[in-house]
Amino acid sequence: MDKGEQIERHDFHDHPLVLVEGNENEKALCSVCGEVIISASTFSCVCCNFHLHPECAQISSLIIQHPLHPQHSYLWLKPPPELPNGGKACAMCKETCKFRFYSCIDYGDEFCLCTKCAVPSCNLIERENKSKYEFKDDGHQLPFFLQNHKDELKTACCSWCLESLMGPIYVSVGCKIKLHPKCFHNLPTETAHPGHRLHTLFLHFRENNFFCEVCQKNDSDNLLYRCLACKFDIHLECIRPRPIIEANRNHEHQLTLLSRNDSFVCDACGFVAKFVSYVCLTCHLQVHKSCTSLRRKIKDARHDDVLLH
Repeated sequence: MDKGEQIERHDFHDHPLVLVEGNENEKALCSVCGEVIISASTFSCVCCNFHLHPECAQISSLIIQHPLHPQHSYLWLKPPPELPNGGKACAMCKETCKFRFYSCIDYGDEFCLCTKCAVPSCNLIERENKSKYEFKDDGHQLPFFLQNHKDELKTACCSWCLESLMGPIYVSVGCKIKLHPKCFHNLPTETAHPGHRLHTLFLHFRENNFFCEVCQKNDSDNLLYRCLACKFDIHLECIRPRPIIEANRNHEHQLTLLSRNDSFVCDACGFVAKFVSYVCLTCHLQVHKSCTSLRRKIKDARHDDVLLH
């Protein structure tokens, strides 16, 4: 690019843009990505305060079949939201889109990507021949990225084996599912479950919340196991719960997994549950999977005696 190069008509702006040398004493924000322009040159409008990184001036206003959203054909670049905090969250980095962002033509603003995530992820896949971008479910194409383990994930567990995460891991778009590489490649695309013996459960991608029939919780995980005929859903960590929970500070005895066809009343929360319970053979207690983390005995300042369930 030569100094003085001019863009007569740009999709993002009505006035001509001129390529000028950067001035370290003047800090300008790029009107597309919102980052401070620190490069040696910038495209600027001579009439108003509008500036673009050279690379941002070249991005497309329409992306066809973006790899992070393959179920729909087009993402289009939208103007900044009218209110600074009125934008939607980027599906990848989760930051609010305060400047221009890509939005699904079919889903509207339900699926958004900021320009910093949308364009590099496209280029990454083309440049590396999809080596860092893989699908696990053939039907809905939920993309996973292989990334190095980060400090903020040091307390997270693998969504399949529930063990600690170490080294490179696979992370789904939106970071809701995290898997060891071995677990990612061995994750079955179909399975059976004792709580639903009629049909096979298939690995399934879902963008909206669903209700897990095992732990009885609404969940927003993207990946789950589903019976397509009965709309019976179980999320990953409940499809094969641990057979034994060793004695710990929550309960002094070992808890054993019991698969069942009938319903039962949880001794911890009092709600009716079904399919799977954990039982204490010493105390004769049975609880939900999600209630195994509740302390059986607690001390409260508002009561003289120990409280227990």
